[in-house]
Amino acid sequence: MSECEHAVRRSEAYAQFNHHDQRRSVDTWLTLFDDLRRRCPIGRSTFHDGFWAVTGYAEAQHVLQNPELFSSSSVMIPPHSQGGPMVPLEIDPPEHAGYRTLLGKAFAPTLAPDRHRQSIRDAVNAMIDDAVEQGDFDACQVFAGPLPSFIATAVMGLPAEDAGLLQGWIHKIIHEAAIRPEAAVEAATEHHEYFSAQFARRREATAAGSEGDDVLTILLNSEVDGARLGEEELLGFCLLLLLASIDTTQKTIGSIFYHLAVEPGIREQLGRNPAGIPRAVEEFLRMWAPVQTSRIATAEAEVAGHRLQPGEPVLVSLLAANRDPGEFTSAGEFHANRSPNRHLAFGAHIHRCPGSHIARLELRILLEEVMRRIPDFELRDESAVEWTPGQTQGVTRVPLRLRPSTVPPDEAAHSSSASR
Repeated sequence: MSECEHAVRRSEAYAQFNHHDQRRSVDTWLTLFDDLRRRCPIGRSTFHDGFWAVTGYAEAQHVLQNPELFSSSSVMIPPHSQGGPMVPLEIDPPEHAGYRTLLGKAFAPTLAPDRHRQSIRDAVNAMIDDAVEQGDFDACQVFAGPLPSFIATAVMGLPAEDAGLLQGWIHKIIHEAAIRPEAAVEAATEHHEYFSAQFARRREATAAGSEGDDVLTILLNSEVDGARLGEEELLGFCLLLLLASIDTTQKTIGSIFYHLAVEPGIREQLGRNPAGIPRAVEEFLRMWAPVQTSRIATAEAEVAGHRLQPGEPVLVSLLAANRDPGEFTSAGEFHANRSPNRHLAFGAHIHRCPGSHIARLELRILLEEVMRRIPDFELRDESAVEWTPGQTQGVTRVPLRLRPSTVPPDEAAHSSSASR
C-alpha cells in the first residue's frame, strides 16, 4: 500500500466532519479536533460539496505560507455571495502587496495602542460595574459582545449606537451562510448600503474642509498603485475590518471567560502575578484561536501524504493546529508562562492579522481589570454554556456568578482613576 493510500485510510474519520455542526458542545469539539489530528493531520470531508480539513500545525503552516499553491480568493466554506472580496484577505499576490502596505502604513496612527488604551480601560470598568450590579451575568453579553463592538465603532468613526447593527450583519454573513444563505446575502447588502452612506458623508465633509481621521476617511484618501480605492474595494475593507475586530474577538473573550471559570487556579495565578498577563494572553490565544480560514488549491499539491487537486477547498483550523502536541508540549494544558509560543491565532505569512496589536491590548486590559476587580467567579450552569461553530468559532454563552470578594463599583472606580 502506498503512502497516499495509508494516509487516506487514516483520515477516513474526516468524512463526517462539518465545521458548521450546531449539535456539539465545547468539550466534544475539542475532543473531535484531537481525535482527527491523532489519526491524520489532514483529511477530506464530504460536507459542503467536499473539502479538505487541516488540523496539524506543520500542515497548517504549509498551507498558509504557500499562497502560490493555496489561494485565499475565497475564504468561506461553503462559498456565498457577499458583494465582493474581503480586502485584502481575499486578494492574492502580487495584487495583495499594495493593499497590505496600505493597512500597515495608513492605519498605523488610527490603530496605535496608546490612542485607545485609556478608553478601553474605561469601557471595561463600566462593564465590570454592570457585572457587579447584576451578580449573576452572562460574560458574553456583558463583555464579549459590547467591548469589541465599542472598539470597532471608535476606530472606524461610527456611531456607538450602531454597534448592534454591525454585530448582526457579521453574525449572519459568517454563521448563517451555510444554513440560511439568503440571510447572509441580505446582511451583506445592508452592510454595503450602510457603509456606502458613511463614505458619502465623509466625501461631503472632506469637500467642506472638515476631514476626519477615522479609518473610513483614511480609506477614502488612500491609494494603491497610484489609484484611489473603488467602491467595491472600500466595502471589502469594511467587511474584513468588522469580521476581524468584532466576531473573532467576541469568540476569544467568551472562550477566555469560560476557561477562567472552569480552571480557578489560572485566576489565582494571574491575580498573584498581574505582570504575567501579557504572556497568559498569548496562551489563551493559542488554546482558543477562533478562526478556521480556508484556501483553494491552485495546483496539485501533497500534504501529509494526500494529493490535493486544483480547485479543491482547504479548511485550516487554527485552534486544532494550536493544540498539536507535535509543536506544543502538553498542548491541551494551559501554561501561563509558555515559551516559546509560536501559535497561529493571528494566521501566518502575508495574511497575518494586521490588527493583532490592538486585539492583544484589548485582551490584556480586560484581564488586568477583571483580575483586579472581580477575580472570584464561577459557572452558574455548565450545561448552559454555548459554543458557536463555523469559520469563526468559540464560546458564546457563559453564565457566571460573582462571589462576595468582588470589589464594590465606587471603590474600583477610585482605584482605576488613581492608576491612570
